[in-house]
Amino acid sequence: MTLSMRRASVVAAVVAVLLAMSLADGAIGRAAPPPAATGMLQPASEVVPAGVGTSSWFCAGGSGPQAGGEETVLIVDSTGVPVHGTVTAVPSKGRSRSQQVTVPAGGTTSVVPARLSPGPWVSAIVQLDGAGVAVEESVATPLGWAETPCASSTSSSWFFASGSTAGNDGIALSVLNPGVTPAVVDTTLTTASGAVLNPAAYQGVTVEPRSLVVEYLSDHDEGDASVAATVTAVSGSVVAAELQSYTATGRTGVALDTGAPAAARHWAFPLTEEIAGAMVRFHVYDPGSRPARVTMSVGFAQGSASPISLTVPAHGARAVTAEHQSRLPVGTPYWVQFTSAAPAGIVVAREVAGPAGGTGTPRHGLVLGTAAGARQWLLPAVTGPGTAPWALGIVDLAGRPVTVRVTVAAAAPGSPPPAGSAIGPFRVAPGAPRVFAPAPPSPVGLAPIVVTATGPVAVELDPEPIAAPGEVVLPAVPIG
Repeated sequence: MTLSMRRASVVAAVVAVLLAMSLADGAIGRAAPPPAATGMLQPASEVVPAGVGTSSWFCAGGSGPQAGGEETVLIVDSTGVPVHGTVTAVPSKGRSRSQQVTVPAGGTTSVVPARLSPGPWVSAIVQLDGAGVAVEESVATPLGWAETPCASSTSSSWFFASGSTAGNDGIALSVLNPGVTPAVVDTTLTTASGAVLNPAAYQGVTVEPRSLVVEYLSDHDEGDASVAATVTAVSGSVVAAELQSYTATGRTGVALDTGAPAAARHWAFPLTEEIAGAMVRFHVYDPGSRPARVTMSVGFAQGSASPISLTVPAHGARAVTAEHQSRLPVGTPYWVQFTSAAPAGIVVAREVAGPAGGTGTPRHGLVLGTAAGARQWLLPAVTGPGTAPWALGIVDLAGRPVTVRVTVAAAAPGSPPPAGSAIGPFRVAPGAPRVFAPAPPSPVGLAPIVVTATGPVAVELDPEPIAAPGEVVLPAVPIG
């Protein structure tokens, strides 16, 4: 039975998000090294430093207008010169088509791939003649909106810590092959009960060169409140993203996440805050062949909580719900780091749902954590359907105090810096997040910004509108 048949009784907005589910054709790119079991050899998304050369990005998630989750590609320039390039739309059905783009110095250019090549689902390949640029993708649906970084590399593996097929929730897993040779992929699911599924329909799936295939996980694992997934390319190299719709609890929402290309031993969430009536849950997925002993460390602007220990079974998942932990107070921002004992690698995501009966859209979201710190991060401006920045959180991962400065991305040569174009420098201590909320000062959220630190940090920028903090995160992309 198809997904649309099973969900025929759902309200029109939900059907619009998940109706046009099908397979198809798409792209090119540089392959990352094979992923390590204990850490990322290369992040899924990383800005090539300005002046180094050209750059390519791969945006696998999102749909065409028929499915209601139309994708917008955002190209963010951190340099002082315009960057030129090509955006190629790769649909799940139909022909790929390209468009030339110019990104202004220190600015943002947006492209809707479905307007180039309409299809039930549409991915994008972005090739630029310069570096210092990040590429992200967003979706806006009747259920809400979400944004995620596109991938700057392909990989032979992609991991997703959680998703929901409970009730009328649905997951669409998009697999893009941007190469010039076919790829063959297998998809493995881990259910909330711990069962490991290898759906026959998702084994040995051929993804032709420059083509897109979409898999509907709810067709093979119904009624599951938390399903983890692994996409493995047994030949070739691909990019995978997950589009999630939430309706089962009445707190509607949408999540868009590019997967993790490798399991890692450390995952951080720079800014988490549970408000009264909301739900915050961390999902820890162990895709490896041995159990992972995991420590969850928590820090506040002043002080810390005792760590939480858990064991995650091999090929299994565990969840930590904030409201069940007395050491995680309501209404107080905190940062979280998950650390797995060597050599096991894990993947961690955070799920947030707004108060039952509350207002605001979206009211449910899911984001992947940060697997590694960086000394420099590029963050986008808030663009529609976002309206304003809500909070900026920065956490020190260096183990010693670091000095941080937030500046507006470079404008054209000779242009004066805008008023309020910098914050800092300021000091961030280990284990004590620096939080600017609510309404962080200019230039945060008003223009692309660069966060520069004297040691590795992790960064989170939360926008409005949201029903609860953390439901939507504007992607911070490390500058390599």
